[in-house]
Amino acid sequence: MASSSSRQEDDFSCSICLQLFDVPVSLACGHNFCKKCVEGLWGSEAAQVRFTCPQCRRRYAKKPELNKNVFIADLVEKFKDSQRGQCRDHTEPMRYYCQKHARLVCATCMLAGDHRGCDAITVEGQQTKMKETIAGEKTRMEKEKATEENAVTSLRKSFKSFQDLTENVKDRIKESFAFERRLLDEEEQEALRGVQEKSRQGLSWIQNKIEEHVKKIETLTQDVGKLEKAMALQDPIAFLKDDQVTFLLIKIHMEERNASSTTPETRGIWQ
Repeated sequence: MASSSSRQEDDFSCSICLQLFDVPVSLACGHNFCKKCVEGLWGSEAAQVRFTCPQCRRRYAKKPELNKNVFIADLVEKFKDSQRGQCRDHTEPMRYYCQKHARLVCATCMLAGDHRGCDAITVEGQQTKMKETIAGEKTRMEKEKATEENAVTSLRKSFKSFQDLTENVKDRIKESFAFERRLLDEEEQEALRGVQEKSRQGLSWIQNKIEEHVKKIETLTQDVGKLEKAMALQDPIAFLKDDQVTFLLIKIHMEERNASSTTPETRGIWQ
């Protein structure tokens, strides 16, 4: 990280030569340069009709007047003095720190100069004081850092615990639904077996009835044949004495008395 001194030096440096301003001059656009630097640059562009700011490239129809920026020149001198550790006004070592104006001063500044009556402290004392402040801030930041690190550690544990809990809940849900599916599968198979058994019973009952009716049809076919033969007899005596005719008449009489419905009933099978 750049120091305060380095940043100040950048602020007081010419963007052409990159050195501290030497007779700083200002252009109308607000940018400052060393007088000799900008004149040298424009001198190399003498053939040009327009003059340009080296920093923002603003053009001027005629060469601007290069007047010294006294304010910046004074700041540069004070900066140079502070770098040398010598007071610019009294050429004495700056061994004190003015707490009111927050700047280094010499003994004469404190006794008879601009800082007369201001609270001052030796540079060593101010250094110790500032280091104590910095040390206190460092301790505070380290504690805050430790607190943040503990929070991150705790949250990471919570994150892992929440992940584990999520997986545990998902596993329980899967097991629960798997159990329900097994129960449903078993109930389905049981229901299908019940239907299959009832179907077997119903079909067996119907098949038996079919066989009974087929046998009856065969018997009736035979009886019809016998009746046809009896009907073919022309002689009344022979007809009445015929044993087949007598047997068939008795059979017909018995069947009429014992006649019952032959319609198959299967509805009860499914009840």
